Amino acid sequence: MSDIQGAQSAIPLPSAEINLGGTSTSEKQVLMASASGGVVSGSPLQCRIPGSNTMKNRAFRIRVGGRVTGGGTTNFTISLYQGNSATVSSNTKIATSSTNAVNSMSGNFYLECLCAWDSTSTKLQGIMYGWVNATAVAAAIMTSVVTTPDLTAEATLTTASGAATVPILTVTGTFSSGFAGNVAYVDLFEVTAE
Repeated sequence: MSDIQGAQSAIPLPSAEINLGGTSTSEKQVLMASASGGVVSGSPLQCRIPGSNTMKNRAFRIRVGGRVTGGGTTNFTISLYQGNSATVSSNTKIATSSTNAVNSMSGNFYLECLCAWDSTSTKLQGIMYGWVNATAVAAAIMTSVVTTPDLTAEATLTTASGAATVPILTVTGTFSSGFAGNVAYVDLFEVTAE
C-alpha cells in the first residue's frame, strides 16, 4: 500500500497541449495549462520527488500518462526528465518510450519507473516500462543519472530553473512528423512511495 506522505502529483492536470496544433518535430516540453502554487501558466509541468528523506533507502514509482492523437503518419515518444529548466537539454533524461506509431489515430500512453534512491550511493536507479497507443514499451533499466538528486531536502516548484540536484521531474513529447492535428496531453504525473 502506498504511503500518502510519500506521494506527490503535478497540479493542475491536464497539461497544456503538446504541439499546439503546430507542425514541429522538435522535442516539446509539457507545460502547465493554468497557474498553480505560484507557478505561472506556460511553465514546465513539474512534479517533485518528496524530500526530507521521505524516499531515502526505499522504492518508489514515477508515473506519467495521457492522451495522444497523430494528425497523419507519425510516431510519438514520451520522455521523463530530472530538472525543471525550460531548456530541455539542461535537464537529465531518466526514462523514455520508444517511438511508437500514432498514425492518424488517437490513443493513450503510460510510462512508469520503479526506482529507488539511497543515501550511500545517492543514485536514482530503477526500471521503466509502459506503452504508447497499445504498443509496449519494453522493460528496461532507467537512463543512467549522472547528476544525482538530493532527496534529503525539500524542493519547491518554481518558475526559475533549479539546481541540477533538485528532485523535480518534467516531461517531454516528440512527434516524428509535423501535422497540424498532432496533439498530446499529460493527465497523470505522480510519484508514490512503495
